[in-house]
Amino acid sequence: MAEERSEIRRIKWDEVFSFTHIFKTGWVALQPSKLMLAMAAILLLYGVGEAMGWLWGVCGQTARRDEINLYVSQSPAAFDVEQTEWKLSERREKALVLAREACFERKELDGILRAVRGAGGVGGDEFRKRREEYLKNDDPKEKELKVDDANDWSDLLDQARKHYAKAFQKADDILSKGNFQQDAVDAAMKEWDNSHSNARDNQAPAEKEKASRAALAASAGAWSALSKEKLRVRNEIQAIEGSGIFDSLVDYQGWCIQGMLRSAWRCNLLGGLDTYMAAQKKRVPPVLADAPPTANLTTAQDAPQPECGVIYWLLMAGQGLMWLLGRHWVFASVFAVIALAVWALFGGALHRVCALSVTRGEKISIRQALRFSVGKFLSFFSAPLILLVVIFGLGLGLLTLGGLVFGNFAGGIVMAIFFPVALLVGLLIAFLSIGLAIGSGLMYPTIAVEGSDSFDGISRSFSYTFNRPSRSLFYGGVAIVFGSLCYLLMRLFLFVALAATHAFIAIGVIGNGASLGEGADRMDKLWTAPTFLEFHAPMNLAAMSGAEKIAAYIIAAWVNLVVVVLAAYLLTFLASASTSIYCLLRNKVDATDLDDVYVEEADEGEAPAPAGETPAAPAAEAPK
Repeated sequence: MAEERSEIRRIKWDEVFSFTHIFKTGWVALQPSKLMLAMAAILLLYGVGEAMGWLWGVCGQTARRDEINLYVSQSPAAFDVEQTEWKLSERREKALVLAREACFERKELDGILRAVRGAGGVGGDEFRKRREEYLKNDDPKEKELKVDDANDWSDLLDQARKHYAKAFQKADDILSKGNFQQDAVDAAMKEWDNSHSNARDNQAPAEKEKASRAALAASAGAWSALSKEKLRVRNEIQAIEGSGIFDSLVDYQGWCIQGMLRSAWRCNLLGGLDTYMAAQKKRVPPVLADAPPTANLTTAQDAPQPECGVIYWLLMAGQGLMWLLGRHWVFASVFAVIALAVWALFGGALHRVCALSVTRGEKISIRQALRFSVGKFLSFFSAPLILLVVIFGLGLGLLTLGGLVFGNFAGGIVMAIFFPVALLVGLLIAFLSIGLAIGSGLMYPTIAVEGSDSFDGISRSFSYTFNRPSRSLFYGGVAIVFGSLCYLLMRLFLFVALAATHAFIAIGVIGNGASLGEGADRMDKLWTAPTFLEFHAPMNLAAMSGAEKIAAYIIAAWVNLVVVVLAAYLLTFLASASTSIYCLLRNKVDATDLDDVYVEEADEGEAPAPAGETPAAPAAEAPK
């Protein structure tokens, strides 16, 4: 019998290397409906956070400058002492000093004169002369507020704002009257003529022209000096008043994201962990044990620290969340519940769109996706909440049991006897926490793909994760690496778009930026040139007029919308990648086809068409 031979005609690489399915999510995440759902969730959560921050601020709950950095680097006792001093005495003393200074500035403008003179003697001299003429016409009957009678620091701060607003308005009037620069240059040239009357004729024109250019450059710094003085006052007021809780958290997390981007750009993953661990040792009570040799301590402290890596910045970002939970737990709890509800609605719809696009390559409308998420809202909302409640319930049980047992005279012995039970509870908490940390990304895909409930989402996420732990970690690692590359490419694309927009607009906007600095134009005032790490820098409000502030806020809204698009792409990628990983793990554990997905009965009559295809037209009925 002839030997039969089999020939391999084609290899399906996506079946041999199943993880390559994850690579499709980079392009799938750009689907407009997904981006719109993610953007809606981000904008709504940001609005809720700002509203809550304002409400807490009205109630007196604000964050001091660099509070999160101090929380991370100091011991709890030292941090509490500084917070108490800042709240009780330091704020009123600083507000009182600022209010007295502002009251004097409103009448005399001496501090502003010093700032202008510091930018250039010519501009300062002209400002001094105009100031003297202006103050002659000032109303001497203007009533001075008595700052010493105010007991509350917020009242003092309000008075400081009012006084400084009047002082800055006077300075603006002085600089706006006539041509300040030309008058300053003319005065300088007149003084030069008087002091150089005996100069040789062949050298006088060149020296005078040089002096004229120097006078023009010096007088141009008057507006810039005034802007810097406004910025100084604004920073001092903010340091006393504090920032909103949500704004402080967003600024801190933005700083951590910039650090992660710098580290990723340099391929630095583990740098700075020693620095982080050394800082964390300050936050725990000292252990009464034999100290290591002093030489080793000195060597560790004097050794050069490596540049901080991605893991370092991730840990620092986590410390920001710990600050929010530890110092403002009411704010954190309320915002977490609202955020979970918002994500259950829009995130559930997003995962439903991802479920159909990843499995069948089909598209559904936003209306259909939201209808699905509304129907499964309780499942999406309660899936992660159930595990959190169980974990905190077990922890609270241990806390209560420990307090009750140690309350009697033999508490230590009884606790030692039943300590194995407490260890078992601790092991259960660890199991649930690890399952929540690793498998939480599979809960929403389970509900979206299977059309099931929260308990099925929890059970499948735990089952697939712990049945295939190495494969789960491998898929997750591939998604993180590929997602980081996609994010950097998307950020680079948007940065080039913003940089080109700024550059070409700035070409047509020349000058009118003296209040910002020498050589600046109006576009630099309204929108600082974007960088790869920062698309929109803090606005130069102190250098703007009223109309320019309105224009700057409108430009900021559009630029920040681009930032929201970038954040939305990150969310859509995570949703698409987690759905793809869920389908791959389900195929390995349950041998379920990758394209198996739940379809609602209401949509069977209007099943979505595969991407890139159009549904066939119904055939005409044959005549009888």
